[in-house]
Amino acid sequence: MAAYPAQVEAAARAYDIARAGPVESLVRILSDAGYVEPARHYARQHPAAWVYRFSYVPTRDRAHARGAHHGAELPYVFDTADWNLSAEDRREVDAVHGAWVRFIRTGNPGWPAHATEGEPINDFTLDGPVVGPDPLRERLDVVAAAKGR
Repeated sequence: MAAYPAQVEAAARAYDIARAGPVESLVRILSDAGYVEPARHYARQHPAAWVYRFSYVPTRDRAHARGAHHGAELPYVFDTADWNLSAEDRREVDAVHGAWVRFIRTGNPGWPAHATEGEPINDFTLDGPVVGPDPLRERLDVVAAAKGR
């Protein structure tokens, strides 16, 4: 918590450190500080930016995966998944690939730009795409405050 001295209490609450434990909390904080919040900061500076998160884990990986890893969306974006897809996996491929094709064709992936009211993101989840406020907003606000943003 030394990195966020003025935000110790807010960070402890936002990252649920008591429940998540120090290692998981550190992984989340480092990821948010190094990647997620800077991307949000960039999106806030550019009115024509659309933000997404890929939270989907393929059916075959759910027993052992702790979540979607960095770059996991690429086989979905390019429709190149070369494993035996479940029907649910196929729906997710269609949703993600469709959003990228729509963005290429029209300049809009099919959800509101981040700069609109509520700073919406599209989270590609196990339940399909969910457009709305970022569920990580409280955590990212702690990081932004620590960075003086």
